[in-house]
Amino acid sequence: MKNLENFTKLAIIGYKGSIGKRYAVIADYLKIPWVGIEIDDSYFELKDCSHCLIATPTDTHFKLLRYISNGWEHLKILCEKPYATKIDDIEEIEKLIDEGKNINMVLNYAYCPYSRLALNNETKYTSHHSGN
Repeated sequence: MKNLENFTKLAIIGYKGSIGKRYAVIADYLKIPWVGIEIDDSYFELKDCSHCLIATPTDTHFKLLRYISNGWEHLKILCEKPYATKIDDIEEIEKLIDEGKNINMVLNYAYCPYSRLALNNETKYTSHHSGN
């Protein structure tokens, strides 16, 4: 877990969805402690996490980014692409980042070398991803 400064636990928001499940498998493979949270769940468990991964439907990204970055400022936030679907929302995210919020975009997991290992070479999960 090199490069994970002050890492304690990863929260995967949307862990029951197809992409969230893939991140959970990778986290398990890498022995990264994680907790699963769904959109409608309580976000109380974020207090024990150092990192948060948003792997929910695209139309929820902006709302979650804004909510989490303002409520749990200690978190390093990773979000599936795209951050938002409206220019105004993207501009607001840029302001949050300029204010020092730790918001980062996740690149396509399919190109992560661990994804193939973690998923036992199941190419249906790691080959071409035609998402956003």
